Amino acid sequence: MAWNAINRPNVNPAANPAFQENTTVTGKGTSARRQFAWLERSKYWLELPQTEWRAQKVLGMGNYAIAGLFSYIGSDSTKPRQLVVKQSNTTVEAALQLESKILHLTTGTGTDHIVKLYKGCHRAGGTGTGENDPLPYYNGAYNENMEVARIYLEYASGGDGQALLDQISRTKNYVIPEEHLWRILDCLARACLVLEQGSEDTTFADPNWRPICHFDIKPENVLIGSLDQGQHQTIQAFKLADFGLSVFEASQADRQTDVWKNATQWRATAEWMSPEQYFGFTAGTPFRDISAMTNIWAIGAVIHRLISNSRLAIARSFMYQKAFVGSIRVTGDPNTILNNTIFPYSEDFVDTLCGCLAHDPAQRTKPAELIAHTTYILNFYDGQNTPFVPNALRVKNTANFNIPPTGHFMQNFPPSTRPKSISAPLGGQWPIIGLPVSPDSNQHPLLFAQARKATQMPKNQYPFTDLLATP
Repeated sequence: MAWNAINRPNVNPAANPAFQENTTVTGKGTSARRQFAWLERSKYWLELPQTEWRAQKVLGMGNYAIAGLFSYIGSDSTKPRQLVVKQSNTTVEAALQLESKILHLTTGTGTDHIVKLYKGCHRAGGTGTGENDPLPYYNGAYNENMEVARIYLEYASGGDGQALLDQISRTKNYVIPEEHLWRILDCLARACLVLEQGSEDTTFADPNWRPICHFDIKPENVLIGSLDQGQHQTIQAFKLADFGLSVFEASQADRQTDVWKNATQWRATAEWMSPEQYFGFTAGTPFRDISAMTNIWAIGAVIHRLISNSRLAIARSFMYQKAFVGSIRVTGDPNTILNNTIFPYSEDFVDTLCGCLAHDPAQRTKPAELIAHTTYILNFYDGQNTPFVPNALRVKNTANFNIPPTGHFMQNFPPSTRPKSISAPLGGQWPIIGLPVSPDSNQHPLLFAQARKATQMPKNQYPFTDLLATP
């Protein structure tokens, strides 16, 4: 964004229609004027010197938190070209600390399917631009409880799942290619496996890892990265983000206690609750295990939303004959999921999605099994002679991409490249395919060292003052 030239950090932006406060609509601290001031004053943060970093824009903002994009203009090749600073005041610092702890662990695994942490949760003095950026003073004295907390995160240049969904909704007659859905599902399954065992390698689990329940997987919290020369040559990497509601999974015995049930039953965005959370534990209701298997259900719900652009009917369910498993109850409306006009995809894909949306957590497809199957399917796509358009995810596809597949999975291929068989191996179990990934230590060093204790000084020497009310 273009900035006005200033000579001191505590300048108040001049009155301008673009920066008018509107507290009745956005709430205090969320106006464009305050966002502008936060970006402007960030030039004077000691931890991101303006000789090396440039604030670009605010990515998101609420009454108690703000996130901004910063670009690196220095010469150190080890620094990321862009990063996100997520900042909160101390009233919600505990959530930021937990998110930092979890992301430190997942970053250490080397996964590309969970947003990376560059700097853990640390304190700093705020700059006085709003409730989420207060000055650290009370009655003229420095108050540590009024400092702000920040973490530095990887920036995903492709936006998020909700933006993708909005784009798809605006494109008339667009049908997401089945290949793209398999690849998105593969990315999210790998993220779920990391949360479960601390590794993307289906043959290796970190013995010291404690499974993580995300509890807030939804399109807004699925970020889209960039293309690469590895797994993501066809479409971008999809990454889980925002672990503010996440918790470490309790043991099987502890998950049966009221303490765990009460702490996790409503820990989710309302329309993205898993069945075991939504239906609760009322008298006469069979026990439902709230565990890391909620992650698998949630990624199935995200795929459902991308396809149908409609809310998954959590209160409804239907019986379904799943391949190699038998009869299972599936969350959702069968008139949507089994409708080949709304879901114009192969039986194999619909069957796989139903495995993710199984009502009973014990019957859901486990992350390693899901990865084995997505890998098996994607090997066929990767073996085709005609490559898919690399950026087809972000633009309207050609007519050929939008031909709804019918019947069996093989009909998604041109006749010359159809596999002769895609049957499961003898015994009906998909192979567990190992990946050449070994997790690093959980004490994985981050790109930025932890900050030193914030410097305390008399208020009249502090370089910032409270942002004035709009003239």
